[in-house]
Amino acid sequence: VETFGRTGNNLIEFLHALELAQNEGMTVGILMDSWVVPLLTTMWMAIQNNDMVGWKDLMERTFCVKMLSHDDLPHYTNIIHMETRDLFMYKTR
Repeated sequence: VETFGRTGNNLIEFLHALELAQNEGMTVGILMDSWVVPLLTTMWMAIQNNDMVGWKDLMERTFCVKMLSHDDLPHYTNIIHMETRDLFMYKTR
């Protein structure tokens, strides 16, 4: 998925995804190879000592999200994919 705009927009898109999920009673799932991971690890939430398990746990607890690999996807039946442009434009109700 290509991101919409620059880093500031990408951060807004991530925060809007969290807000949308809260408003709709959903959980945000983040693929480990998505644009979100480098966005967050370069700004803050750095991976310490190459501890990916600890980092994933911290991300899930901090943001109430589920960190996923492509192998995890078949275990979920109700996945909603959204374009980053739509997340950027999202307005809460």
